[in-house]
Amino acid sequence: MGWAKWADLGGGGFQGAPAAWTLQGVTHVVARGNGNEVLTRTSSDGATFSGWTSIPGGTITSSPTLFGTASSLYLAAKGTDGMAYVARYLNGAWTAFQRFGGPIDGEVSLVTTRVRISTVLSSPRYQTTLHLFAWSPDRRILWGRDGGSTGGILPFAPIGGDMALSAAPAVYGLDDGTLVLAGTSTTGQVWWRTFSTAGSWGPWQLGYKSTLLGAVNVRRLDGALSMVGRGSENHVHYWEGGTHLVVTNQNNPSPSIAAPPVIDSRGPGHRQVFGRSAAGSLVWSQSVGAPTADVVVVVDPPVLPMPSGI
Repeated sequence: MGWAKWADLGGGGFQGAPAAWTLQGVTHVVARGNGNEVLTRTSSDGATFSGWTSIPGGTITSSPTLFGTASSLYLAAKGTDGMAYVARYLNGAWTAFQRFGGPIDGEVSLVTTRVRISTVLSSPRYQTTLHLFAWSPDRRILWGRDGGSTGGILPFAPIGGDMALSAAPAVYGLDDGTLVLAGTSTTGQVWWRTFSTAGSWGPWQLGYKSTLLGAVNVRRLDGALSMVGRGSENHVHYWEGGTHLVVTNQNNPSPSIAAPPVIDSRGPGHRQVFGRSAAGSLVWSQSVGAPTADVVVVVDPPVLPMPSGI
């Protein structure tokens, strides 16, 4: 996969890491403003972006995170009271932020699962659940769930089996109910932990030995795991299908980033990465098809592959 030259989209005035998700052909980028407001900018054509605008009613003290379904986006962050808050983008507008619970420390990771609960082929029924993960103030991993009117709310509770991480873990889920946490250890390696359909958490397992700074961002794109992180040299590192790349370009080297990057896709075969530069602006690169000389391939095979089906 080749990558376009990095573009500096400007628009300083935000802190921490951005989040991004493409919903129905529109890429949404959100970030925490310097005044702790929630900022957003969008792109409908995948080439040009709007300026920053604020999402009303949100004052946050962590970087925001996004997760999208076929028809909506969920946004989560820590509020000024130390609690986790969630807003939803539906039918072209953001809802008010709703307090989920806490207290928490750092970012919130979220994912939805849609598990079939009826075996009647003619009238299938599904349970959609929003899962939220965060750190407690004493750095235990918390898990909360919102199953809506049918599944109810399960407040944050420790999952146990904690290990020393440098940031709150990222999460990915499958529709059979499998959940996978991806965390960066205090020494910079990526570790996996899986919640199986049998209803229990497995042990932490070393995934990659690379040295990263802060959290990773994981997505399932085109049926494969895609993951990005901030390397120890402050460049964007990208993994997919067992290949590890540094997203850079000989004519336009990867900018030095100041926070973990995020990965997104506008459609099959497409990838785009967003980050915050050391100068505080939003930077962006996207895939351009066939491999070119714009990436550094790192020999970094996984110690253990992702669990089956991920």
